[in-house]
Amino acid sequence: MYIKNVSIALLDQAAAIAQVVVTDAEPTNKNGTRFRVRLGLLPSRGMTKKWQAHSASYNFGKPPRKTHGVCFHGFLAFFVALAKVAPNFEARVNPTWNRGKPFIYTKDTTMAEYGRVGAINIGPPVRPIRVDECCACDE
Repeated sequence: MYIKNVSIALLDQAAAIAQVVVTDAEPTNKNGTRFRVRLGLLPSRGMTKKWQAHSASYNFGKPPRKTHGVCFHGFLAFFVALAKVAPNFEARVNPTWNRGKPFIYTKDTTMAEYGRVGAINIGPPVRPIRVDECCACDE
């Protein structure tokens, strides 16, 4: 995702509040106010990490596989925290399953985008699964 009107310190501060970690923040402009960002999970000894995503496949009756990605609810927690520390932020998220149309998150649009994106089916038509169902968290 791309986030502008922020700094590395603000990204790290928001990640700490949301209990995720910024694993990669590459500046994309000379001013250092726009970054390509990746979120990761905090290290944990437990079976399931907070905000852990899982695959969209049902594996034909088997439990879904956990992934090393941050789940949909973890991204929401990050955007809410980012709105507190950097109210002018703008994040452009362009998942591969969205066919090139980015979702734009700002302080004012985060909750509306959250509801809209969460309802999207990313599973097959025979066994649909929504974006907000692909996680192992308690949310």
